[in-house]
Amino acid sequence: MARTLSDLVAATGLAKPTVHCIAHLLEDAGLLVREPDGKRYAPGPRLSALALQVLVGSHWNAPRHAIPQSLVQRLGETCNLTMLDGAQVVYMDRVQAQWPLRLSFQPGSRVPAHASASGKLLLALLPARERQRIL
Repeated sequence: MARTLSDLVAATGLAKPTVHCIAHLLEDAGLLVREPDGKRYAPGPRLSALALQVLVGSHWNAPRHAIPQSLVQRLGETCNLTMLDGAQVVYMDRVQAQWPLRLSFQPGSRVPAHASASGKLLLALLPARERQRIL
């Protein structure tokens, strides 16, 4: 979610020049990006990649993995835990059913949202304006 410099000042309690300097350094490091209007900052590619690595490799993975595992046992179908990242779907977790033919996606794998069932579902649940922007 993009934030203005004023939002960052209010959230941190730091002086505006200090926040501006820090935001500029984070932007240079790829941790923040400036929105096209030039007034708001959003997470940059390096920060997004770091957050995804934390989510995929965290110690919370075991309880999260138990849910799709139980679904696969009950339904006999592969179960994916995915999230939308721009126009792509990122696989957070995957438990495969015992079928002879299957695709293998490791956690962190990415596919275009329009090319996967979960991506189509996630796109369908977005507000129309956001979906149009992504497509």
